[in-house]
Amino acid sequence: MASLTSSVLVAPSASARVSRRSAAAPVASAPALRKTSSVASRPLHAAALPPLTRSQRTAPVKAAAAAQEQSGSAATEEKSYVALCASADFFFNDVQNEAFAEQLRERVRFFGEQDREIDFFFVPEPAWLESKLEGAKRLGRPAVALVSTDHVWMSFMRLRLDRVLKADLKGMSDEEIFASACNYELPPFERPLGSDKWTAPYSPYEPGWWEAFYNK
Repeated sequence: MASLTSSVLVAPSASARVSRRSAAAPVASAPALRKTSSVASRPLHAAALPPLTRSQRTAPVKAAAAAQEQSGSAATEEKSYVALCASADFFFNDVQNEAFAEQLRERVRFFGEQDREIDFFFVPEPAWLESKLEGAKRLGRPAVALVSTDHVWMSFMRLRLDRVLKADLKGMSDEEIFASACNYELPPFERPLGSDKWTAPYSPYEPGWWEAFYNK
C-alpha cells in the first residue's frame, strides 16, 4: 500500500513551488512618500492692517466733491454763446420750419420741469453779424440769430435746420451778444406763412410767436 501511494503522488513542479513560495512570502509595501513641505500647504497669516481713521475714509469722497465743484465752476466761467444765423423768412416764414415754434415751446416746458434757466434766444439783425459771421453777406435780410450756451443742442439744431451759418461768440459780453441793429423790430412778411397754398389740417402759428424768445 505504501508503495502504491508513493507511486500515485507526483512531485510538484518547479513552477508550482515558486507560486506557493510567492504566495507565502509577505508582500513588501511601497515605500512611504516623504511629505514635502510646500508654501501653499502652510497657512498664511497676513499681518493685520490698522483700521482706517475717519479722515482717511472720507478723503476720497471729499476729493471727488471738490473736483466736481471745481469742474462746475470752470464750466460756469467758460460759458460761451454760439449762434445759428439765417434770414428771418427762413426761421419764421418757411413751411420747412413750421414746427420750429412748437419745438422751442416744448424745450421751454422741459426747462421749467427741470428748474433750469432758459439759455436760448432769438436776436433779430444782431449788431455783431458782419464782424463775427463769415459769409454774412450770403444771408437774406433781415437776418436772425438763434443763440445759446448749450453747444450740444445747437449742434443738433444746426443739423435739423440745415441752411444756417454758425458763429462762435466766445469772449463777448451778454450786452454785445443781444445787441440788435433793428432794435428787435422785424418788418411783417409780404406773404405770411399760411396765407396761400396751406394744406395742413391746422392753422399756422400766429406771426410774432418768436418775440417770446427775445432777451431784451
